[in-house]
Amino acid sequence: MKPIPTVAAVGVVLAACLATPRLTAQTTDLRADYERATSVRGRVQNKIYDVIDTPTWIEGSAKFWYRKTVKGGNQFVLVDPGTATKVPAFDHTRLAAALSTGSGVPYTALTLPFTTMTFVNNLGAIEFDATTSLVVGRAGTPATAANATAGVPRWRCTLDDYQCIRIPALAAPVPSVRRLPVAAEASTAMASPPPGSCSAWWAWA
Repeated sequence: MKPIPTVAAVGVVLAACLATPRLTAQTTDLRADYERATSVRGRVQNKIYDVIDTPTWIEGSAKFWYRKTVKGGNQFVLVDPGTATKVPAFDHTRLAAALSTGSGVPYTALTLPFTTMTFVNNLGAIEFDATTSLVVGRAGTPATAANATAGVPRWRCTLDDYQCIRIPALAAPVPSVRRLPVAAEASTAMASPPPGSCSAWWAWA
């Protein structure tokens, strides 16, 4: 014989069903707020200048660098707190010319194809992912249309003679996946019916 639902059980099910539209509306509002927040950078780009990105300390050094907006693009600045000085992190014009030659993609001093970088060789070179490159080459070689490869190219550029070469991409971190015990997975699945399945709850009750 089918069990008769108690008043308490019916009340819980009814409350859950009535709350579903409200939760859906809240989720929609949160999504809209998030999209507005993430679009701020694009909406103010090239309209607000001297906006500084988060500074990055250089490993093994007392210096740090940051990227800031300027009219026409961005610049990188190197800061030495010990001497209270700041200078361009590198010669932007020479780096743009070297990277343009190596990649086959034209860049300018203010439109370099990266937002973050790593200083290496005692600040004698930088490494970065050229996220806006259109044509890339084999690691360690200039890019050409003939040897273009898929993926985001990583570059190393020396800051004394301004030579840029492709280098192997950094290995992606392996995600750590932790599974619930079988019993826990089963109980979780039984306790949470699919969205919009209030009728299923009533049938079960």
